[in-house]
Amino acid sequence: MEDKLLFILFYCKVYPLQEVLALLFETSQGRVNEWIHQLSTILQMALGKSQVLPERDPKNLEQTLALCVAVDFIIDGTEYRIPRPKNAAEQKEKYSGKKKTIP
Repeated sequence: MEDKLLFILFYCKVYPLQEVLALLFETSQGRVNEWIHQLSTILQMALGKSQVLPERDPKNLEQTLALCVAVDFIIDGTEYRIPRPKNAAEQKEKYSGKKKTIP
């Protein structure tokens, strides 16, 4: 059971290829696929009952934070480039103020 818990938590955090998981956990890619589907469902059910699933909708952020008064939060996000609009007024509206990127 401990190995399966480690497996599914590792999968959710790192999200490696199934072939990599098979190598790391010394099993076949087919077994990895089965475990991902079975254990993901179990993990979702367990975390859902405990109400500790991450909030995915930013519209509910204030409500979620109000429920967790004594808890510290970390937001894990990735910054990515957005194509610039052609219209000058839209460009000005979307400008972030950051310096240009170095190619």
